[in-house]
Amino acid sequence: QAHRVGLRLHTDGDSILNATLIGVALATGDNRVFYLPLSRGDIAPVPTAEKPDTLGGLFDNEKEETEEANTPKAEGTLPPDLITLLQDERISKVTHDLKFDYAVLARYGVSLRGVVFDTDLGAYLLNAGRRAAY
Repeated sequence: QAHRVGLRLHTDGDSILNATLIGVALATGDNRVFYLPLSRGDIAPVPTAEKPDTLGGLFDNEKEETEEANTPKAEGTLPPDLITLLQDERISKVTHDLKFDYAVLARYGVSLRGVVFDTDLGAYLLNAGRRAAY
């Protein structure tokens, strides 16, 4: 079992509010990379009735009494072993664009835990004063 994994989500778009998860790539650090394709129809997030086009209060300033009811859930959810891996704080995760990954997974009812590094943020910090794209 790996103690650190590289994580990259594959979605159907760049919009943090409506991207559908298509697959997950995992690298274990021992020259092994895995790709888990996910069927679009089986795991599409279901919007809440109160706020059909939002993340269910994730970015709201006010806490609502029924926060759990406002979090979109996926019908058919992600594979249980993948959810366990993503939520296990004991397994360190390296990702690219953590904010995007965190928000997309939250729409599927998954709380990403154990992230130790974001390569997108690291690239920005190394090149913050440069005009060139990182």
